Amino acid sequence: MLTFSIIAAGTYLVLYVTLYAGFKVSEKLKHNNDYLPTVSVIVAARNEEENIAGCLESLKNLSYPTELLEVIIVNDSSSDKTKEFVLENIREHKNFTLTDSSENISKIFPGKANAVDCGIKISRGEIIMTTDADCRIPENWIQETVKYYDEKIGMVCGFTRISEDNGFSAKVQAFDWLYLLSIAIGSSGFNRTLSCIGNNLSFRKKVYDEIGGYGKIKYSVTEDLALMIAIRNSGYKIRYPVNPLSVVVTDKCKTFFELYSQKKRWFRGGTDIGFFGYFVGVLMYTVNAIMMTGFVYLPLNLYIGFFLSKFICDILIILPAYKKLHYRGLYKYFFIFEIYFMIYGILLPFTFLTGYKVKWKNRKV
Repeated sequence: MLTFSIIAAGTYLVLYVTLYAGFKVSEKLKHNNDYLPTVSVIVAARNEEENIAGCLESLKNLSYPTELLEVIIVNDSSSDKTKEFVLENIREHKNFTLTDSSENISKIFPGKANAVDCGIKISRGEIIMTTDADCRIPENWIQETVKYYDEKIGMVCGFTRISEDNGFSAKVQAFDWLYLLSIAIGSSGFNRTLSCIGNNLSFRKKVYDEIGGYGKIKYSVTEDLALMIAIRNSGYKIRYPVNPLSVVVTDKCKTFFELYSQKKRWFRGGTDIGFFGYFVGVLMYTVNAIMMTGFVYLPLNLYIGFFLSKFICDILIILPAYKKLHYRGLYKYFFIFEIYFMIYGILLPFTFLTGYKVKWKNRKV
């Protein structure tokens, strides 16, 4: 186990130095500030009566030219007053539209993917941008995203941070997202994007149509990741810029069950990511397992060295985003996050013992 642990630590170091280099590439992406395409923003909303007000208000305050922008809210079979609330709040905004998701008879892409697809079908924008009903959008979100497109770019991903104003659990979850999205940005820097997040995502409508939309994509509980993989496999490039002006803010998971369901859904969806994704996942799992058990079989000095090397690697990938995106005070939760990540990283594969299905937004997927 000693040799194995040393090899794992060395491989982890090489990987994270590579991800750091990729992050630096993503920090310096070329962009065109004069590019102003027509844009359709799509928000799929299911039982979001209590959450969507902030999202609608921030969308109304977008600084993008109104004549180039439409906002489509898709009521995804809500059983509460989401539809009525949205109608009341968009009445005076001519470029806002509310539509209902249609019944997906084929069941090929149920749930949120069907709702987003319904929005795309009636959209007129050259660029599709998606976010969630519980998010707040910065006023320059659109122009600070679309400027990274050129003829070879099929998708531009964005960074989302969890609001840190709601106590201890919010700060730990915020650190978790900072870490995971920093890795995604780093991987994108060398064209191996590992993940994206649908509450801050954009893609060309033409590219979506070329690949056949969600109806032609293998079903996944993480429809945003499935779309990203399909666009990448079709030959288009994915970009993941590090831009504080395009950062979307969302809220933490409020209950343990909600957090459990989110992690299980991400893990299940991530099983389709491909060889590099599996390599990173297995390596992370191995390193976390050694962190948790190494004190039994490693000499104390090597075990401490393993801990320190792991922490240094994680700081290496977190620090650039932490500074660039203006995080403040979150560093105090680093060691707590490391313990949190180690525990759930080890336990996550075992969640499938409770069944393969995931309950999300009161719907089993």
